[in-house]
Amino acid sequence: TQVVSLSGVFLINRLSVLLISIGLIFICVKRFSFIQSTKGKKTKPVELLTETEVTPLYKTVTTNHNIIAQIKAIFSFAKIDLIYIFKSIPFVITVLALLFAQAMELYGVIEKGIRVPQNYASSGLMLSTIIQTFHGLCMIAVLYYAHEIFWRSKSVNFSLIENSTPNSQIAFFAKWLSLAIVIFLFSLLMVFEGIAFQLIFRYPHIDWVTYLELFLVCTIPLILLGGLILLIQKVTNQKYIGLGVTALFTLLMATTVGKAFLSFP
Repeated sequence: TQVVSLSGVFLINRLSVLLISIGLIFICVKRFSFIQSTKGKKTKPVELLTETEVTPLYKTVTTNHNIIAQIKAIFSFAKIDLIYIFKSIPFVITVLALLFAQAMELYGVIEKGIRVPQNYASSGLMLSTIIQTFHGLCMIAVLYYAHEIFWRSKSVNFSLIENSTPNSQIAFFAKWLSLAIVIFLFSLLMVFEGIAFQLIFRYPHIDWVTYLELFLVCTIPLILLGGLILLIQKVTNQKYIGLGVTALFTLLMATTVGKAFLSFP
């Protein structure tokens, strides 16, 4: 119910702070200048150019819109997306999660009820285990990265510049290419992990043809799924509605849940 009286030492303290503040502001206003100081610097004399030495500031250039220019534009867009993906923390977390989950499955299937496990760590066993686990995990990653790279330009308001270029329509294919490269790298990572388990369990007979089936069974369908997710995002043109529609589409078309509604999802 009471306040400190503005008198005595308290009044002196407040007046001192106020005077010091006013003095600092006064010094700043007087000494600040938008013009860069040139004291102590030697300035070179300006050389006057003759009319024959003066070059135009602007000149016209020809632009190319052929197939070669479009291919270069696709790779340019894809390079930007891949740099963004590879330098992000979610990519590192995704790689570690895939490696850890797959390692647990591979170790479990090798040790399951076998007296001498290293005699049975074949390429076929590794591949069948990878197919069962990798498809579902990578599908979640594809859904995340497809949504992330599609809306990245609009999130940072760069789409206004991007859409003004002649090659803006092919940005969709560049995003699909970026997604395909990420899926391919994830698949390659799983193959190397399977080979590593074979070597750890002293089964050096590596069947490369068997491992190539992973790209046929998992990688190509995931790349196709990524293209369809990007297409749905483009058609809906709404960030969160598109995410919901693509998540539902993925659940029905790329998982065992879809078999309850469709004979061949």
